[in-house]
Amino acid sequence: MSARRVVGLAVGVLAWAFSMPALAEPRVEDFRVRKLVVGTMRVPPFASRGDDGVWSGLSIELWQKVASQLNLGYEFREFDYDPDAMVQALQTRQIDLVVAAMPVTTDGEARFDFSHAYFAAGVGVAVRSEPTAGILATLRRLFTWQLLVPIGGLVGLLLLVGTSLWLIE
Repeated sequence: MSARRVVGLAVGVLAWAFSMPALAEPRVEDFRVRKLVVGTMRVPPFASRGDDGVWSGLSIELWQKVASQLNLGYEFREFDYDPDAMVQALQTRQIDLVVAAMPVTTDGEARFDFSHAYFAAGVGVAVRSEPTAGILATLRRLFTWQLLVPIGGLVGLLLLVGTSLWLIE
């Protein structure tokens, strides 16, 4: 085959491949004809349901804004606090998406697409405010009753054994 034919064939194959719609993912237009089933669970402040049955929370409000901008219809389906059940429902296509505080794992990322994180939380530890510098503070932390009692017991035992051996000789 000549180089011209190879280049022409390659261009033709590439043009055909890129002109095909992505078959793996449905288009947004496909979801405008039916209501999406959105799985969620009560995890305040991300998702909670009032006595009147209306859902609210950070994740719920974010989803409502996205659905409103894309003009998507949806209905919520509540799950007990069981992320595995929601993943199973997503795999079996009982629900279309999940709006909840879900843990992002490497196994989950291999099977599903997750959004970017929009909430970051940290854990803090509170301690008493005491002077931490100086020789006195260091000695106080070093010599506690939990340390002094066993040391005192060992010193007493050594004195008893030493005195006994001295008397026996």
